[in-house]
Amino acid sequence: MIAWVDTETTGLGPSDSLLEFVCIMTDDHLRIVDSFGPCVIQQDALDKPMSEWPEIVQEMHAKNGLIRDLQSAENLITLVELDENCADWLEINYKGEVIPLAGSTIGFDRAFMKRLLPKTERFFHYRSIDISSVKELCKRWNKLVYDLRPTVPDEDKVHRALPDLHASIQEAEYYRDKLFQVNLHQVSPFNPEVK
Repeated sequence: MIAWVDTETTGLGPSDSLLEFVCIMTDDHLRIVDSFGPCVIQQDALDKPMSEWPEIVQEMHAKNGLIRDLQSAENLITLVELDENCADWLEINYKGEVIPLAGSTIGFDRAFMKRLLPKTERFFHYRSIDISSVKELCKRWNKLVYDLRPTVPDEDKVHRALPDLHASIQEAEYYRDKLFQVNLHQVSPFNPEVK
């Protein structure tokens, strides 16, 4: 199993707040098998009032509907509830499995999880699968594959947890198919005819 996580936050710093969280489980072939969320966190759990968020963050989350969802009285969850519910879901369904955490720039999401969702974060293996790292290596080592990768124009990016996570999984599928499909007969060190 691979656990794919994405979050939306009030900014990029360690004191910023978590606004939205989603986790999707895939098998090793990137087929989606289960999910938790997306969950939008109650405003009273936020470290800073909305008026103190960076202007660019306010504009982005107003455009994508997250601010509207945060202000709704329905379907919100506290950080404590989110952490307990997600940890319970993982315990019930995936106990005993070694599951790496995956996503785009997943270290960012993991830092928020360590601080705000510690029960959930502890469930995952210390190794991560970072699609941003694969992208950076591809840019340096296989420019053609990099140039043909699926991209979303900046003006079309939603910046919501679920669609962003689906985009990360789609990008992983692309790199799997274009970078990691190797003909073993061509590269085998045991085949002396291959040079």
